[in-house]
Amino acid sequence: MEDDDKVMCDIFLLTKHARIWWESESVALPARPLTWHTFKSMFYNKYFSKDVRANKASDFLNLKQGTMSMAEYIQQFEDGVQYVPYIAQNDTSKGEHFMRGLRSEIKRDVQMSKVATYGEIVERALMAEQDEQDIDRDRQQ
Repeated sequence: MEDDDKVMCDIFLLTKHARIWWESESVALPARPLTWHTFKSMFYNKYFSKDVRANKASDFLNLKQGTMSMAEYIQQFEDGVQYVPYIAQNDTSKGEHFMRGLRSEIKRDVQMSKVATYGEIVERALMAEQDEQDIDRDRQQ
């Protein structure tokens, strides 16, 4: 989705207090087009204090898969990465951080596959989780 479309879509979805806030804020904006980065910064400054953002960033930086399924871990990772832009904007850093939080048996399989991009790492981790489940089923039989 293009930045202009993101802004228009988000503005359309604002309700109640957020809609009122936006209508008062938009009056003071210059006539030039609003960028996604500017809108997001304005929204975060209003609704997410620096403390909340710092806590979310800390939670993300300490995220481990633990007993979560791969789908749950991916969702939490994707939800949290937005609070740490220096990781979110670099595919290599994003992939490395994702791998650091994986359970050891899944991380081993991903590392052995020599994947490079974040998307490839996620795909391989999902396959590794399925392989682990298959192995567990075979052991039980």
